[in-house]
Amino acid sequence: MGNRRETSFTPAVVVLNILIVVITAMLGLFLYLYMTSPLPPSPPAPPPASGQSTPSSTLVAAPTENEPSETVTTLPPATTIPEMTKSPFSDSYTPGSRSADGTDEPSPPNDYDKVFFGDTLFIGDSISTGFSGYGLIPAANVFADIGMSPSGALTAEINGRGVIETAAGFDRVVLMLGTNGLSASNAALIAESMKTLANTLKSARPSAETVILTVPPVAPNVGNSYNISIDMINEYNSLLAGVARETGCILIDVCSALKDENGYLKAQYAQPDGMHLTVSAYEALLSFVQSELE
Repeated sequence: MGNRRETSFTPAVVVLNILIVVITAMLGLFLYLYMTSPLPPSPPAPPPASGQSTPSSTLVAAPTENEPSETVTTLPPATTIPEMTKSPFSDSYTPGSRSADGTDEPSPPNDYDKVFFGDTLFIGDSISTGFSGYGLIPAANVFADIGMSPSGALTAEINGRGVIETAAGFDRVVLMLGTNGLSASNAALIAESMKTLANTLKSARPSAETVILTVPPVAPNVGNSYNISIDMINEYNSLLAGVARETGCILIDVCSALKDENGYLKAQYAQPDGMHLTVSAYEALLSFVQSELE
């Protein structure tokens, strides 16, 4: 009788066989998942280099038959240039080259010196905008706006700067304000506001020369457009003399220099609205102010 060989399975052999089966199963699962998963999206194409045209695939597709074509035009931001000599009371005023009586202006006396006013800041309303609007004084030397009053000048901002900040760059400050306020208030209140403005400027800029101008006269026909009269102008200007004394400012009576023999604004100096000034009026005013300050 021959010897029979017995096969024995040790625990180590059993565990090894189990690990082989598990690993084989996992590899099969990973291979299946890899083959069936979707591919990742392609990265976006880089933008074309400068000077190269955009590929046709990136252009907007043409509209279909049921989708009407629409052209969109992008415009640059609008630039609004203020009308420098526009009326503070009405939109109907436009500057012209003819005087109130319809005649052509005579040749204006051009004997003022722009260099003399190089360090001067003019503060005022729409009448003062004419200094720069007609090119007689650089715009940087004019702090003026339509409808500005003495009290409004203290809080107004032009080109992002207030009146105190603007005045800091000048050795002389000239104030010509109040005409607008007279149409809605009274001369005493406007004069008091002018006093506050003058004192504020002198405190902020004590080394600067501060000048107060009387407001210009008006023509006889001004009542047709505005609620103002030559008597209101004269009353306010008489109060400005006291304001100048109390604040230590120089007073220059440009009103009298622009009047005719009847006490109104000279015809050759008046725009058709009876209030705003012609070019010759500005030149005469600047010449008179310069002569008084020299």
